[in-house]
Amino acid sequence: MLLAVGVLAGCTGADDDATPEPTVEVTEPTDTATPAPDEIVADSADDDACALLPEGELAQVVGEDAAPQPIPSGGWIAGQCSWSGATTGFLLSIGTEESIASFEDPSEGDAEAKLAAFSSRQADAAQEIPDLGDGAVAGPSGVAARVGGTYLELEILSLSPEQAVDVLQLAVDNLGS
Repeated sequence: MLLAVGVLAGCTGADDDATPEPTVEVTEPTDTATPAPDEIVADSADDDACALLPEGELAQVVGEDAAPQPIPSGGWIAGQCSWSGATTGFLLSIGTEESIASFEDPSEGDAEAKLAAFSSRQADAAQEIPDLGDGAVAGPSGVAARVGGTYLELEILSLSPEQAVDVLQLAVDNLGS
């Protein structure tokens, strides 16, 4: 048990030249303990990029095991994960409606605008991908999709363009499950 101790100077009032006698005030600590790992509840399962691609399902898509590694997130990204295998490597970033809006980028203020910006960065190589979320675009650097207010972006490190689309489809399929 932790105790907070404060020393307060008090005056007796009888003698202004007397040395004040210290008094001790004891206060009970507030409950600031860190919860055990099994007590921690994420704000949303949809912002856990690693959880969107279960290893067994991912191995079926890319043809080998790939190990996930969470990456610290910031900016518009609510969750980010990297995967690496013998010949497989990619990053998956997820922006929720809340994380995108809180980043306060007026040019990319929602999932639809982020997808348009991704498409623009791919220039002439951008290809719309039908039937993937509410809109999806593939290009040389990766593939991105939006599902409602959620934005997903896969950056290719070592995947074929077809594998990248299939991996993002798997992530979209697992979004919200």
